[in-house]
Amino acid sequence: MNIPIRTRTAFHSQPAQHLLIDVGNPMTPEILRFIIEAVANVITLANSMYGGVRVPEFGMSFININYCNVLQFVHVRGNLPKINKSFKSLEDMVRSNEKSTFQHFIDNLKFAICKILEEYGSKHNVGSTSRDKPISQFVVITIVTLRDGSKIQEYLEDIVKSFSIEKLKKIHILQITESINNLTKIGVLVDHTQITLNSFKLEQFFKLWLLDCDTSQEHICIHFNNCNNSRKKIVIKCDVVDSVINPFLLPLGHFYQIQTDYFKGSGVIKFPEKHIPVYNLTITKRISGSGVCESLLFGLPQKLSPTKCWQLEGNDSTINQLNFYALCKQLLDKNEYLLAMSTYSQENISMPGHYILIPVMILVIIYS
Repeated sequence: MNIPIRTRTAFHSQPAQHLLIDVGNPMTPEILRFIIEAVANVITLANSMYGGVRVPEFGMSFININYCNVLQFVHVRGNLPKINKSFKSLEDMVRSNEKSTFQHFIDNLKFAICKILEEYGSKHNVGSTSRDKPISQFVVITIVTLRDGSKIQEYLEDIVKSFSIEKLKKIHILQITESINNLTKIGVLVDHTQITLNSFKLEQFFKLWLLDCDTSQEHICIHFNNCNNSRKKIVIKCDVVDSVINPFLLPLGHFYQIQTDYFKGSGVIKFPEKHIPVYNLTITKRISGSGVCESLLFGLPQKLSPTKCWQLEGNDSTINQLNFYALCKQLLDKNEYLLAMSTYSQENISMPGHYILIPVMILVIIYS
């Protein structure tokens, strides 16, 4: 089957990230160290990966009885020592956690957000040299607090339009709590996430910064031959989920490897190609799941989910999701897997690949 070759961009719509920490009471030095360690690990990971720039710029500040900017926006790549120094200075600067009223905190928060947007806007509106040229178009402000995030979200949603929001992508409130009930409440411009104090969960939250924000194109198309003698061929469009580290499975996967020799060099990495293929898999056969031993499969497993491509119209997107979930359910009910084949061509070289698709609840795991 002749399938036209299409390409997509990757990591070309990543926003700058600004971390705003509420260090006032009831924040403690121990919890603050948990937060700083989680963010530092994610920033180090972002700085040490091949491929597209996942966190283009980073800034950090805190509020207590006043507002203090610890780190103005800097490019993440090549500035890891400077960023780590700011983490250390934050711990040193925050010696007390004075208690203030909620209204006092809100007033300082409003001032802090205005200053962050003002700093980001001035940096991106004033002409600069190629070395300092901004590489992001929008900023996400993450507020980390132990206060009631729902009240903060409600207040910010009411006043957010009074800010200079042309460069603002989102404000995300991360509320750290002792409750075991994790939740996320999505707003128009302000989101609220509540998680328990746990280093793993903190890192999982901040690793969302590393995911590709470009939803202009799907990642993989799964093509089915004529089904039930229907003339219309079914195509399910998917995205690769959580493919942050070591996706050796697909061609050009080396663009996403960890740069293990980072500390031997300057940390300045050559950018990858601007466009990567939209991969096409053609289903060739169904096989019984009982006849496959997963331990003998090559390649690292990758998760697929229905695409979030914004170019799919509402009805088409819904149909695509329903087809995906129906496929998962049918395969699970029958204990069947799918065999698929792809052909990737580059510079007149054709490289066929063979894959096995394994249904897992509402996801598909793909092996080479």
